[in-house]
Amino acid sequence: LSRDEARFFENLVRFNQAAHDAEKNQWYQKLAQSKRYREIKKIEIDQFIYYSRWYFAAIRELVLLPEFKEDPTWIAHRLSPAIKPKEAKEGLELLVGLGFLKRNARGRLVPSDRNITTEREVASLAIANYHRQMIGQAAESIERTPAAKRDISSLTVAISKEKFEEAKRRIQDFRRELNVLLSDNEVVDSVYQINFQIFNLAEAPWS
Repeated sequence: LSRDEARFFENLVRFNQAAHDAEKNQWYQKLAQSKRYREIKKIEIDQFIYYSRWYFAAIRELVLLPEFKEDPTWIAHRLSPAIKPKEAKEGLELLVGLGFLKRNARGRLVPSDRNITTEREVASLAIANYHRQMIGQAAESIERTPAAKRDISSLTVAISKEKFEEAKRRIQDFRRELNVLLSDNEVVDSVYQINFQIFNLAEAPWS
């Protein structure tokens, strides 16, 4: 192997053997620096980047607002928390490049119906990164967002494995129903993030 090939192979092995997401992220970033990998896996890398920043998904939804302006400064200041215009510009370019945004007959940007697909290992890592960021945004919203514009509640309960599985199923069903309900809008005026979490606080014997 050449020096570059050996380095790539070593990074690939370390990525596959990494025990935690922080390590996987570190080694995937190194993999993505390989010219050959960028050429072969360009879409995969772009999709990984899509999940790496919370505001990319927000920009995709922001496009639906009637007053939307294809202006990085307007986008940057409209989001909460605000981002940099440079970040907004990169977000637009990524979304268009991935096909998640397209232009209609009038030249206006609109969301496309294209779904995100990545290889399983990269997808699970990217989505884990995305969830961490959105959970962090939810925590910050307690101070940042007025109570009238948010709803944060929780339950702490002791349950059986059967009840846990039922709770997961109901959450998934409700998420799908809510997605259909909220997607059926002709006019929108804001962008919201809705999180669902259920996790154990005491080790379960059946885990």
